[in-house]
Amino acid sequence: MKLRVREDEFKRAGLKEGVYFVEIVEDIDELRIVDKSDIPIRFYSENGKIFADVPDDIVKEHKLMNGEELEIISPKDSGWKHIAMYII
Repeated sequence: MKLRVREDEFKRAGLKEGVYFVEIVEDIDELRIVDKSDIPIRFYSENGKIFADVPDDIVKEHKLMNGEELEIISPKDSGWKHIAMYII
């Protein structure tokens, strides 16, 4: 499913266009980038905007709101050691 991504969050997290793999933290519906996983997320630009392709079943099961946007929380902002993502 195609989700919007805020460009400032994308850049702040140090992400680049391409495919990343994530794990799901079930109790908080958080997606975390990891080295090995079977859940891919592809980031790409289209018409000057950033989007993420997330598997449909992941969006349906873990969306927190309408499931139209992928929020990215940088470790710089959170103090965590990982990049956190939420489907909102």
